[in-house]
Amino acid sequence: MSSLNNNGSCLNMVNDGPLASGRTHTEDLTSQVDGSTHIFTTTYSYVALSVSLSGTQFPFIYRKVIDFSESADKEITLDLTQIGIPQSDQTLEVQYIIS
Repeated sequence: MSSLNNNGSCLNMVNDGPLASGRTHTEDLTSQVDGSTHIFTTTYSYVALSVSLSGTQFPFIYRKVIDFSESADKEITLDLTQIGIPQSDQTLEVQYIIS
């Protein structure tokens, strides 16, 4: 089952509840992009190495382990030696498998 949240994004629902473990989830992290943040938090815990990150500022597709790391439960950290911090008003989207 799918429904829309208050900002119009599609939410995948299983039995009218939160997403189930093992399901792929896409999440918009744009609200956390402020021009200085390089650690981003996901809504759900994720399976290690299942995270894919993309945005509207170069690099458009971030490389696992090189451009970002899965630093802790629900956290993604950009490697500032490889890439810059996304500037305000840039889109950042993550896809991952819920653990």
